[in-house]
Amino acid sequence: MTLLMNAFNTERINPHRILQLLDCLNSFAACTDWRSESQNPFINNLKRQLELYPETKFSIEEMAQNAFISKYHFIRSFKAEVGLTPHQFQLQNRIRKAQRLLHNAETITEVALTTGFFDQSHFIKQFEKQVGLPPLIYKLSSQII
Repeated sequence: MTLLMNAFNTERINPHRILQLLDCLNSFAACTDWRSESQNPFINNLKRQLELYPETKFSIEEMAQNAFISKYHFIRSFKAEVGLTPHQFQLQNRIRKAQRLLHNAETITEVALTTGFFDQSHFIKQFEKQVGLPPLIYKLSSQII
């Protein structure tokens, strides 16, 4: 209730944030044991957003603000529920999307920028770390199959 009151008491009301809060409160109401760590609708909502739109640039502060908790509590809660930190989870989903896009993309740079990486070098390092192969080798091997 305090969160809702604070949202209305700000100088500029963000309708998206209020709708998000109401959606999460509705999820709380539908949940039988909403105090349980594994039933946190704020975390589930952000997890769903990161899975659907991994290329979106979310800072830890923005994610925590969307979950209406401090960033440190958010990181601990997210890791307890998902098994990865929010950054690791977002990176993993970006790489998964890149794996799908590599089949039809013309260049590695195109895939890197589409999946939210700042440059091709960072993308290649992260892709190889997650998949075990550089993106070009992955693309060529998937064409053979």
